[in-house]
Amino acid sequence: MAYLVRLVRLIKSRKTDVVKGRLTVKEVRDATHLIVRLVQRKAFQPEILALMDGANKNHRLNGLQAFLDPNDGIIRVRGRIKHAFMPYDSRHQMMLPAKHPITEALVWKLHIDNLHIRQKGLLAVANPLKTTQLMDDLPCYRVQPAPVFSNTGVDYAGPFLIKSSAARKPHTTKTYTRTVLLELVSDLTTDAFFASLRRFISRRGCPKTIRSDNATNFYAATLLETMDC
Repeated sequence: MAYLVRLVRLIKSRKTDVVKGRLTVKEVRDATHLIVRLVQRKAFQPEILALMDGANKNHRLNGLQAFLDPNDGIIRVRGRIKHAFMPYDSRHQMMLPAKHPITEALVWKLHIDNLHIRQKGLLAVANPLKTTQLMDDLPCYRVQPAPVFSNTGVDYAGPFLIKSSAARKPHTTKTYTRTVLLELVSDLTTDAFFASLRRFISRRGCPKTIRSDNATNFYAATLLETMDC
């Protein structure tokens, strides 16, 4: 298909210089988009008309936040990774019908060629759920790479019985890759939490942000006043 697209463009441009050599990345991408558009025109014709109308929300892709891309005319879905440092095709996946031969061929080719490197994210859909609650985009600190524990969340878990007494463990996690650090504390007071936080900072460095719930031991103003990273 990519070679056919190259031939058609050559004929339309009426250039005398014949394009030779390997296919470029752009030529392969354009050919893939052409195939996807042809499949979508056949499988999602009512949905395309509804998306072009804008006011008509009564279609089976409505629950997926589908939209018609004005740049390439392809139906895509809005995910929750808008702020991620990923290719456009990964952040807004192209819609393909489930169990379609083209869908299976494209997914298999991407798997063999890329081995999950630079994933393009083709989404096959059979019966999308319309009752699923719509969620907002994930915040930047959840989808963008950062140094370990620069964005941190903290919470308590337990109690866990140990040899000498009962103790609780505050879970300190890195929000992008979910690295978990466990610290033992003797009780639920602000002083105990502050001591565990000091130990964490002395080993891992001061985080850029720390997120928690509104528990009094986290929310205490004295804790924020005495912190000095």
